[in-house]
Amino acid sequence: FQSAATDLVPGVPTGITQAYSRNLTTGVVELVSRTTAGAPADAAVGPPSVSADGRYVVFQTFAANLQTGVGYLYARDTVAGTTTALPGSSSRQADEPAISGDGQWVFFNNGYTGYVVERSTGTVTTANLPFSVLATSRFNHDGTSLAVFVEDGSAYRLYVWDRRTTTSAQARLT
Repeated sequence: FQSAATDLVPGVPTGITQAYSRNLTTGVVELVSRTTAGAPADAAVGPPSVSADGRYVVFQTFAANLQTGVGYLYARDTVAGTTTALPGSSSRQADEPAISGDGQWVFFNNGYTGYVVERSTGTVTTANLPFSVLATSRFNHDGTSLAVFVEDGSAYRLYVWDRRTTTSAQARLT
């Protein structure tokens, strides 16, 4: 989740929205938008997306202190305690990230084009989706399918993109 509250964890700057995770078993809240050394992001953070087991969290920010060189999308490995910029996101305005359940695949868009990053290899693929403005997206567990709601004029439409074939089709809802 994201919040501008300063009383969730110590040392968070006032007025900057950060990304957090909360362990539902222990109730412990952890700052996710931070450097590998532990410093909070020095710029606001967009809505995070979390893998099914909670290990990986991706988020968008213009923070300059998270890694050498500025990226727009970052992945936090909550087990290893590392934060890394996602390949392909530094040269594009990266919005609305969605991570697959297994944490391997991340989708983001720059308003008119969708991209998929394989985290383990850094490979970036263009997701051929017929949209003008992305509304929201979600991966299935293993990242083979991506559901994307898009704004098409005055209506929202649901498309499904297949990572294996790199094709998309409008879903038929009945």
